[in-house]
Amino acid sequence: MNLFLLILSLVIYLSYGWTNLIFILFSLLSSFIAGKFLKTKHKKLVLSITVFLNLAILVAVKLIPNSYFSLISAVGISYYTLQVVSYLIDVYKEKYEAENNLFYYCLYIFYIPHLFIGPIIRYDDMKAQILKKKKITSDNLSNGAIRIIWGLAKKLIIAGRISILISSITANQYSGVFALFAMLLYSIEIYSDFSGGIDIVMGASKIFDIDLKENFESPYYSETVQEFWRRWHISLSSWFKDYVYIPLRRKSLFKI
Repeated sequence: MNLFLLILSLVIYLSYGWTNLIFILFSLLSSFIAGKFLKTKHKKLVLSITVFLNLAILVAVKLIPNSYFSLISAVGISYYTLQVVSYLIDVYKEKYEAENNLFYYCLYIFYIPHLFIGPIIRYDDMKAQILKKKKITSDNLSNGAIRIIWGLAKKLIIAGRISILISSITANQYSGVFALFAMLLYSIEIYSDFSGGIDIVMGASKIFDIDLKENFESPYYSETVQEFWRRWHISLSSWFKDYVYIPLRRKSLFKI
């Protein structure tokens, strides 16, 4: 099953252009090799250089328009870069051992359902799913299919229809109550579109007996802004909390 998933992921990913391999292979190989040296006396230097290079490429691709890097296709770079960074920091802090099996690590990086839209998966969580004995059962097929259909409905029907209304309002330059109504509709559209994509990812993964952590938890029912961000794009907010916010508060990213 794992071999099939990796081959399928590679085929789909390459269908978006072979140039995608330039960045993803660099992230994969640099982090895999660097992980081997995170128990040596130079581990801080290895971590710093590897994390810096991967984040620098991400910034160059996403934030510097018309640069050499941005002209090369890099599908999914945001998601696999953040996963690579979390893997390196976790290994550095001895949360788990560096992966010795390149095949497992490749599946972690290339796993196609979440590569384009998330969620951002931690390596220890994904490895548990990789190592378990997976079965395609009737329950998994039905539950996964229902989740996929619901995700498609949210994206194509709810978000798709709402986008037409918003376009009509903005095209006619309505103001006042119409502008407020468009803002409300947009909040529904963006949630339906994004969470619908995650539903498709979750459903496809369920079919292959892979259970990913939920990425949304009814965020519009939140009572505070802080609670909202805990329930919206959970994997991203938790990533920033664990690898940016907490280390900055402690003023030591590299403290074990």
